[in-house]
Amino acid sequence: VGSFSRRNALTIGLLLPLAAVALYAAIGNYGSLLPPDELNRRAMVDMEQNIAKLAQKMQQDPQPEGLMMLARSYKSMARWDDAVAAFERIGAGLNSDAAMLAEFAEALAQKNKSFEGRPRAMIQRALDIDPKSQLALFLAGTDAVEGRRFAEATRHWSQLLPLLEPGSEDARMIEGAITMAHEQLA
Repeated sequence: VGSFSRRNALTIGLLLPLAAVALYAAIGNYGSLLPPDELNRRAMVDMEQNIAKLAQKMQQDPQPEGLMMLARSYKSMARWDDAVAAFERIGAGLNSDAAMLAEFAEALAQKNKSFEGRPRAMIQRALDIDPKSQLALFLAGTDAVEGRRFAEATRHWSQLLPLLEPGSEDARMIEGAITMAHEQLA
């Protein structure tokens, strides 16, 4: 009886983990067993494949919503040239949408490494359309700081702050930026 119990214990000890892995593979998320670096690599590959499919679809049937999604996807990957090209294909509707103008201005400023010229004009146009455009206010303040126009930066960011959730990470960041701009004015 003693050897039978030991054999059962050994069998159960070996089979239980295998059964758990088999069950998990059947109904669980196998990917979560992978190391974080491999998960990130696979996610990037998947994202790039999905972006390539969307780009191909927009070549065949360009639609403003799809082009905007494509531009945002390129922005998320810091592919500034591609993002700008996608924004430029959106068409006339872009000029009347503050959010899209601000996003386009951001991509263009990143590509050019400057707010000079067109990005600055687009930010101003976005603020003319919607004076409470959060991204446009943020970008206008950032542009002002880069140009050492700290009073202007403070004005834009002070308009942005009440639009943010109090105590949020974004609000704290803007509060810090306003403090920095005030210090530069002194």
